[in-house]
Amino acid sequence: MHLWEFLLELLAEKRCQSLIMWTRQEKGEFRIIKTEAVAKLWGFENGRQGMTYDKLSRALRQYYTDGIITKPFMVPSTVQGFLDRCFKRQFFSKYINANNTLEIQDRNIFKKVSNTVNHPLLPSLPRIKSTHYNPRRSSSEKPKINTVRSLNIYVNRLVFKYNLALE
Repeated sequence: MHLWEFLLELLAEKRCQSLIMWTRQEKGEFRIIKTEAVAKLWGFENGRQGMTYDKLSRALRQYYTDGIITKPFMVPSTVQGFLDRCFKRQFFSKYINANNTLEIQDRNIFKKVSNTVNHPLLPSLPRIKSTHYNPRRSSSEKPKINTVRSLNIYVNRLVFKYNLALE
């Protein structure tokens, strides 16, 4: 039996909800609550009595690299949960998505920094692509995409941590 099959069996068992539970079943997200207990059950299933959560997590990390399991983006989940609860209790009249808000803020900060002459963060910003790729035209050059979300997040953290001007 594979580890992912074992985890699915535990998730299907009502008795194991104190050990492992779905956080968002429609998206396939789950959370291991009692890590050592799940590891011991996995060791018992495999015939390895010395199984610890460290060894189990190593197997899970291997699943991440193989693409069998993906780790959800966890940073805004706490904030998103708070925003969802506020919306359900009608503190807000409009639903707010934390990921979309972060994307908009990243774009706004990028525009401000890139339009400011001699800004200290200007050399670290990603370049804007100058060519457009049209799949119908075989003669067009494919653009080099250097924009990554992690660089934008890094730049934002520098801006807010060191209070650099964004005039």
